[in-house]
Amino acid sequence: MRYLSTDLGDIEVAYIIPISDIHIGDPLVDYEKLYGYLNWVKENPAWLILNGDLMTCDIKQSVGDIYRQELNPQEQLDELVKIFTPFKDRILAIIQGNHEQRIAREAGVDVLRVFTQILGVEDKYDPDSALVHIRLGKDRSSKRVGYTIFATHGWSNGRKAGGKLNAIQELRNVILADCYIASHTHTQGAIVEKYLVPDYRNKKILEIKQVFVSAGSFLKYGSYAERRGMPIAKTGTPRIRLDGTKKDIHVSL
Repeated sequence: MRYLSTDLGDIEVAYIIPISDIHIGDPLVDYEKLYGYLNWVKENPAWLILNGDLMTCDIKQSVGDIYRQELNPQEQLDELVKIFTPFKDRILAIIQGNHEQRIAREAGVDVLRVFTQILGVEDKYDPDSALVHIRLGKDRSSKRVGYTIFATHGWSNGRKAGGKLNAIQELRNVILADCYIASHTHTQGAIVEKYLVPDYRNKKILEIKQVFVSAGSFLKYGSYAERRGMPIAKTGTPRIRLDGTKKDIHVSL
């Protein structure tokens, strides 16, 4: 697990956009939707978490059909670099997905690490997970507002939305964070919960919000998902809004 810390400055709001499951190389990639999000990031105080399966990386041993790939793995990497180079200063963390892991297992080459080396952001990469500590704005006492976001690609094979979100909630057994992000299921979703913490110094009980986010995908319906009778998922991903004047997280789907 990599610990990452960043100060976004004196801004009143920041947006975190988790991008995952693009599957570059697959003929069903929704590039129009992807560039729509990236253009929005360019025009707003928004930052990216790249959460795995950015490339399809089909090999002969994988479930996916290697002969359906429009681009070979090298061409997929080239395309990934082309897309995200203009946004390298907006990337907070990069996590490996199970698709990139195929090549790492088969050939011993971590293609996402190569990607981060080309962009010069290798310090923001971890193949497993990352805890991102974000500070921004100022509250009434002129202190920075702080948030922690834990991101990992995910593993759930649940077919129902509830099962997919339940798996993300299990991450709070791993580490305490304000927001948890997982991908892999190609399903957008979010759960907001609260828990109570005793404040012994001020003799009161604090109510703390936690947000569990299932990032979406940029792969249109068809092929493997259609053959398996999986639900048709809306392409795109949630937007996570961090308030810089008081501690509050809001998720838009």
